[in-house]
Amino acid sequence: MTSNSSADRALNILPVLILTLVIVGYPVAGILVEVTGLQHRLITYPYRGVVALLSVVAIVLSFYRGIGLLRATLAVTAFVALYGGRLIFDLLVAGNPAAPEATVVFFTTLVLPFASILLTLDTPIIEKRFQSLVLAFGGPVVVLALFFIFTRPEVIERGRATFCALNSISLAQVSAAVFLTAVVAMSRAEHRRSVALLALLSIVATLVFLYANSRGPILALLAATVFLVATDFRKVPFLLPGLVTVPIWLAVNFKGTSVVRDGSDGVAGRLGQLADAVKGVEIQVDGVPTIAGDASLALRWDALQSGVDGFLRNPLLGSYFVDPGKAIGLYPHNLIVETAMALGVVGLVLLAISMYQAAIATFRVVSTHHLLAVLFVQTAAMSMVSGAILGGRRLGSARRCRLVCRTASRDSRRNVSISRTYLRLTVALVNRLKVCIQACGIAENRAQAPQMPSHLVLKRTAQRGRHLHSLRDR
Repeated sequence: MTSNSSADRALNILPVLILTLVIVGYPVAGILVEVTGLQHRLITYPYRGVVALLSVVAIVLSFYRGIGLLRATLAVTAFVALYGGRLIFDLLVAGNPAAPEATVVFFTTLVLPFASILLTLDTPIIEKRFQSLVLAFGGPVVVLALFFIFTRPEVIERGRATFCALNSISLAQVSAAVFLTAVVAMSRAEHRRSVALLALLSIVATLVFLYANSRGPILALLAATVFLVATDFRKVPFLLPGLVTVPIWLAVNFKGTSVVRDGSDGVAGRLGQLADAVKGVEIQVDGVPTIAGDASLALRWDALQSGVDGFLRNPLLGSYFVDPGKAIGLYPHNLIVETAMALGVVGLVLLAISMYQAAIATFRVVSTHHLLAVLFVQTAAMSMVSGAILGGRRLGSARRCRLVCRTASRDSRRNVSISRTYLRLTVALVNRLKVCIQACGIAENRAQAPQMPSHLVLKRTAQRGRHLHSLRDR
């Protein structure tokens, strides 16, 4: 009895902790590299090991306690299994040179955490606990990042804040997650001191996000913010600390640093390059053709075309997880194209089913798990412009948010059905009570009615008898 209760207590915290580590754990490892000065492998490899170990513990405890899988998770489970099969095929049969590293990363950072949360779907997710863990892990990351940005000028490289083991994309992603979490936490805070600290943290996260100067996270944060406001307009005032920070930061830094000005590396310049890329503008930079003067856009466009070519070679099952002639980092940076390249039409169908179920589940849990729904929208939007399936940091967190949202949706539907049952019972009891009250009122009125004297009753009875006899004689 005690062992079962201990397993239940452990499973109440492990899935939430694993989900938090997947979302903000890699930036924590990256900022620790900057703080300690150690090689990034000495930090990032133990981080992967911790996530894998916690996942294995959760899986073992779930089997020990008993598991219950949901049919709604079959599509996403089949998707992950199919992608794992693709990696194993590229490793053992096709001989893709990037397959060994990709297989290790995939199984340690995506498959094990995915399985741990899949097997613990019947464990309720406490929203406030998840919120506290995201702030506890992500808050120090953005605070330390802002400190290094102000104290180390070399952190700003080509108009973007980047660290040795934490690039600008991951930095912007974690700062956006901390900002959204702080906004939701402010709306739930009960004390003014907590609101003030969370507002300060949202300002810090906004500053780090601006210094990171990454276009993909900007689009993802806009999508998540629109969803946040559309689903709960009452949280708009809590967005103000971060929103007010943006024009002030732009005004202060416009003339003093290349982070903002219209150069090719500034915020305005990079957004302008994105607009020119949509138009198809080509510019020569040092004799090399680029898209809108941005070499990274040219590389991504080349990787995107490689993904389309891989799909066209084998439309049914795909051709490879990444082009063998390219480095492991040159994946299409788009979930749909990457799925088509690696898994073909079969994978696209599974992905469509999974994302449809995720969208339905997300809207159902808005009232009970708003933060989880908002972060799902952010990571799902981010998976369309950056990240890879095999890495699992963005796509994996989106899938795990989708699974948890599905569980929360099931719990909310269960609560709704119970509430409806109680409502029906209450209505039935009220109606029964009304009938009893009315019956009591009728009896009381009869009891209170004036009684006729006995001699008058006898007289009226005799008169009715004579009247009946006269009718019979006729």
